[in-house]
Amino acid sequence: MKHFLVALALCAAPAAASAQTVGVVCTACDHVVPYFRGEGGLIATAAEGTEQVTFVASCGSVSVTGEADVAGGTASQLFSYQNGLACDEEDGSLEIAGLKDGGWYWITDARNSAVGGLVSKDILDNEKTAITSAGAGVSMTPGNGAVFLKEASTGRVGILPNILPSPPAVPPRKCGYTGVTAADPDGTPVNTECALGDGGTLVVVTSTNAIDGSTVQVADKGVVTRPAGSGSVVLLADLWGNGSGHFITDPNGDPRLGHPEFAMSAAVRSELHLTGARFELHLSDGSPGTGNPISSGSTNAVGGVSWSDAVQDEATISIAAKSDYCSKTANHPATVVVTAFMDTPSDTEWVTPFIARVAAGADEGKVGSASFTVVCP
Repeated sequence: MKHFLVALALCAAPAAASAQTVGVVCTACDHVVPYFRGEGGLIATAAEGTEQVTFVASCGSVSVTGEADVAGGTASQLFSYQNGLACDEEDGSLEIAGLKDGGWYWITDARNSAVGGLVSKDILDNEKTAITSAGAGVSMTPGNGAVFLKEASTGRVGILPNILPSPPAVPPRKCGYTGVTAADPDGTPVNTECALGDGGTLVVVTSTNAIDGSTVQVADKGVVTRPAGSGSVVLLADLWGNGSGHFITDPNGDPRLGHPEFAMSAAVRSELHLTGARFELHLSDGSPGTGNPISSGSTNAVGGVSWSDAVQDEATISIAAKSDYCSKTANHPATVVVTAFMDTPSDTEWVTPFIARVAAGADEGKVGSASFTVVCP
């Protein structure tokens, strides 16, 4: 230990005090020596971009300000009787500005030295824990965030922090459902001590993989290739929550209702999408606005795009070949906009919070939309 402290002393040349004042308040100081008494020193990494590490050492009614030595990004400072920074008062304090977390300090006693960590000022107001007493043979002197311990019989000393680290803040779980098992595939609602979402929705558009039959999501503002022959590309659009957190209050309902992770499951999709939605489709050839409305029904195709709402709360979209758009002499993309509406906020029964919708104006009742561009093969 003696050799170690000699090495520290060599790298921590005393800084000349620049001023002695009374009642200095260091607003820029971000770290403190939690137990500042007698002689010692500190060493820490300077914060990025910091050229000067300043400090305020207070003892009784006198405060001394100065700059610590900084070399290679490492700041060091001795406080000793020789440089006038040691303190024998009970209310001594040393605050430093311009350091990263992780710095440490030492206090030198008559026979031993004790080492402790510098403390961020941000946590000084945190609750302090009581340090367990070892009896009359060990004295305990409180500081500001640490306790100085000294064993009378041996002179051994130590510094114990009494501000314990707090566990990281855990955000509340989202409202929804939990406990899905083979025995209970619906799970149970999560509707207490949970974070409610914003009532937002997603219009999910999917197609079916022609090879393996899997469900493939069409990304919002993605592309769909128009068929070249007599067949058609069939898409499905329906409405889901946006995953921000909602729950079902119907005691007989499925707690999974509206949760978007089930949008890709063909087995339960039609049972779990949000209810009460109606759809409108428009085709745009690149002109401003939403373009040409497409009425529901296979005979109402616009630009080779038709759709049906024969199944409640979903839109089945068919895209066929169209020579005006794709031929030897034509190569025109067309954007399809799918918009979902609800006539009242509570059209999806039992969902909390209510689905967010446009209250008035040309888009009254709108709850969500998605678009994709039909391109030529």
